[in-house]
Order: sequence, then C-alpha cells, then structure tokens
Amino acid sequence: MVQIWNDHSEDITFTGLVFDLKRPTVSEFRVPEAGPTNALIQIAEGSDYAIKDGKFLWQSDGEPGGFCQTLSLKDGRCRRTKAPRGRNAQGQKDATAQDLGRR
Repeated sequence: MVQIWNDHSEDITFTGLVFDLKRPTVSEFRVPEAGPTNALIQIAEGSDYAIKDGKFLWQSDGEPGGFCQTLSLKDGRCRRTKAPRGRNAQGQKDATAQDLGRR
C-alpha cells in the first residue's frame, strides 16, 4: 500500500508524482466456496502468486505482511484483520495448496 501523509501541513502541492510498482500493492482474492477444512480461492488478475511444495506464496514488490483486509459485502466496509488461520508474516504455515488452473 502506498501512503502519503502530511500532518499539520499547509500549501502542499504534488506534481508529477508516480508510483512504479510491478503489481498492485494489495493482493486480492475471492472465496466462492468454503467448507470446514477447505476453501476454493480465486486470485484476482494482477495479484501474482506461486505454489511451491504445496505452499501458497504471494509474489510482490515487498515481503508478505502479517495482516489482511476484509471486505464486508453486507455493509460495504473494509477493515484490517489479523492474518487468516494458518498464515503468519512469513507466509502459509499449516495448509496445503493446489493450483486448479482457474483464475
């Protein structure tokens, strides 16, 4: 995520500002199906990933974080949450992943 913060500033002008990132700063996916021990995850275009040795890995400009954002379709609000169960700041630790070839 790219943030610009001007605290207690006046008369600030930005011109020619460019953020050149290889990919979106926030990885996105949807969960169309979920069961008690499994989930079908659809990764959004532009959110690059790899599956190595049965582990899911986000590919990004930076390191994976230990937090997530969750969107509530019911009220249209997005909030920061802890990493999902089975993940930590280093990535996936418990579950196994399989690429089904559908995005």
